[in-house]
Amino acid sequence: FRNFYGFAVSDTKCGPYDICPDTTTIRVRYNEFRNGRHMFVQAFDALNYSFSNNLVAGLTPLGNITPVGLDYDAGESKPTIAHNTFAALACDGAAAAVEIRSRAANAYVHHNIFESSCGADLDTPTDYGAQPLILRNNVYGSRIGSVGSAQDNITTQSPGFANAGGGDFHLRETAPASVAINAGMTPSQATLLGLSLPSQDLDGPAGTRVIGSRVDIGAYEAAVNDASILTVTNANDSGAGSLRAALLSANAAPGAQRIEFDIPGACPRLISLDSPLPDITDSVEIDGYSQPGAQANTQSIGTDAELCIVVLSDSTTLAQALQVPEAAPASTRLAVQGIGFAGATGFNGNFTVAIRLRGGRDHLIHANAFAGTGPGSIGSLGFLNFGLQIRGTAQNATVGGPEPEHRNSFGAMLSSAIVLNDATSSGHTLQNNYFGLSASGVLASPIELNGIFASASPDIEVLDNVFAAIPNAAALSITGATATGYVIRGNKFGTAANGIPAAHFRNQTGIQIASGSGDHEIGSLLGLAQSNLITNSAGAGVWILGSAGGGTLVRPNRIYGNGVDGIGLGIDLGSLGPLANDANDGDGGGNAGQNWPTITASVPNADGTRQVSVALESTEETSFRIDVYRSPDCPGGDRGGNMLNRIGTITTTTGLFGDAAFDVALSGAGSPGFLVATATNLATGDTSEPGPCFEETLQTELLVDGFE
Repeated sequence: FRNFYGFAVSDTKCGPYDICPDTTTIRVRYNEFRNGRHMFVQAFDALNYSFSNNLVAGLTPLGNITPVGLDYDAGESKPTIAHNTFAALACDGAAAAVEIRSRAANAYVHHNIFESSCGADLDTPTDYGAQPLILRNNVYGSRIGSVGSAQDNITTQSPGFANAGGGDFHLRETAPASVAINAGMTPSQATLLGLSLPSQDLDGPAGTRVIGSRVDIGAYEAAVNDASILTVTNANDSGAGSLRAALLSANAAPGAQRIEFDIPGACPRLISLDSPLPDITDSVEIDGYSQPGAQANTQSIGTDAELCIVVLSDSTTLAQALQVPEAAPASTRLAVQGIGFAGATGFNGNFTVAIRLRGGRDHLIHANAFAGTGPGSIGSLGFLNFGLQIRGTAQNATVGGPEPEHRNSFGAMLSSAIVLNDATSSGHTLQNNYFGLSASGVLASPIELNGIFASASPDIEVLDNVFAAIPNAAALSITGATATGYVIRGNKFGTAANGIPAAHFRNQTGIQIASGSGDHEIGSLLGLAQSNLITNSAGAGVWILGSAGGGTLVRPNRIYGNGVDGIGLGIDLGSLGPLANDANDGDGGGNAGQNWPTITASVPNADGTRQVSVALESTEETSFRIDVYRSPDCPGGDRGGNMLNRIGTITTTTGLFGDAAFDVALSGAGSPGFLVATATNLATGDTSEPGPCFEETLQTELLVDGFE
């Protein structure tokens, strides 16, 4: 974008009683903005916000206007503002060149270059509800505002561009070399902080990340390599130049090693194994994108990636392709990207599981294809029994990541795609992956058991994934008394990657919780925007069995069109089908059998809102959050209502006898329709099933003063 007066991206500001466009993501990546006036990127409603890998150069606003404003006002997740180069910015009275606000606490601003002729290069104000930011591995000369912490930033030297006067803001590789080269985090450091490094720089597939032991700061990666590289030069099972030999060398050399590929011939190159590869006992990164012809994905939905390295079993079923054993040192880290893992059908053999993580920490498994139909020209990868198993003492693994180039695809599994076992393995993040879909995101690639089966492992984040074509079990199954503390947000269940459901994308159940598991967040207690999309289940959308524990919060989400086989609610407690309310709410079971609220009236107000009457009978003197949803239909009968558009949320407290009744003015947009409500106990986090459907009707005043 060149020579613009203003560049603005913003979604609709959505109040607690408004129905707004369902904006989930604002993403500005891999762009150049040159010689304009000013730009502004703001998220009011969108849960996900990313401004990364951009060049912003030569902006000169008129008047007291900040050249660049980046605001994240939603507050539920953390924004990504990383790997940008802001250069040659000027000000006409503004306090700083770049102003960044975030309502999410402890958000990282990392690996950016801020360079300007303004009074300050960077402003991080905390007005209008903004929270302090964490600055890591940035380059800037001066800063104003408040931060939570600042670490490993370069503040006393200029960035060192190749030719800033000529508009070339690549990093200077000749002496004196740029201070930003190899000055960022190591991949392990980034993973430990919950951050993901990009797979490419602003130059696109021709530029790679990470070259060297650490990522460069800014939008461009220099070719300066200070790391130890092991290169795979053939597709043999063993011997010099093989992947097996490279892993043996990596284990023998102290410190982290990087394995790259340069195998002659056209893509894909098939590495057929006679036995599992050597156990990983020292940190290593395996980068399939280093093979000539490979490229990372750039598409928000679907893929334009090309994978050129495929690993498969030669003739028999092998236990795994790669494994970090439980006996490996706790510091051992495995990173794998850009690899296809193939199984039976079309290939000779199979793996019981492609990758097994039993020890170590901070593993990163992203941008791979596990069976099914891979990206680009790679075609079918056959079937696998399991894609990935994480158990033992493995800690803080990241599978996928926040950006499109991090996404894994899991398809055509004979069992479950990802299995999490053991209470001693925790802290993992599973983000932005496709389950039961081809890498394109629009074709079903069915999984026979679960997309994710989690047994005993605690404190897991399941974010921004798509689960589809899992017809025989729950897409996400969580079981076991130690499987607690899951955060489940931004996922789609029962749809293609574009959010459109169809019969061939149907899951048996969306989310299932059993056997003492509890204390999960499916959505967010404080969130205003809809979080997960859960639809097209043969049974329940969210099924919290009677054997489950308590404390699973389910709000606010977009849940509709479940119970296709005739039984199962959007949120179902205990046995499938409606649960009856009980006196004083003492029945117990999953989520303590939380009683549901009843809507008794909805009449129009003169200002366009509707006056809605709600009643709840539950435990005495307890505070509840009541969420009211409007949908165009009630497909499952009186208790089978949808939770499509949340139109309001109210906090109320029951009295001495456990009763609460109140009226509230809610948005009238989209009425008439069918209303349902859910109740969440604010002390325990237990969310109820949806209450009975209440059908709104159009009401016309025939007399000026109404009826008497």
